[in-house]
Amino acid sequence: MHCKVGVKFCGGCNPNYDRVAALERIRSYLGPEVAFVRFDCKDAVCVLFIKGCDTECIDLNRYGQTHQIMLTCWEDIQSVIAQIKNL
Repeated sequence: MHCKVGVKFCGGCNPNYDRVAALERIRSYLGPEVAFVRFDCKDAVCVLFIKGCDTECIDLNRYGQTHQIMLTCWEDIQSVIAQIKNL
């Protein structure tokens, strides 16, 4: 598997965990087969939204029909990894 995953961080106004460290953990599990790119990259197969809490401050409608994966807490990392592997 080799794919590109777009990444969009929330504004960080209420961070409950280190969002950058969470992305690095995901990247380390998936290895070089997955490239993490800007959320607006045309080649991305999905967008990973990394939010600091459950507040819906990111307007998801803005991203249209793009496949969306949400990460809102450290405990969701394994689920996110599984979702990306199944793309």
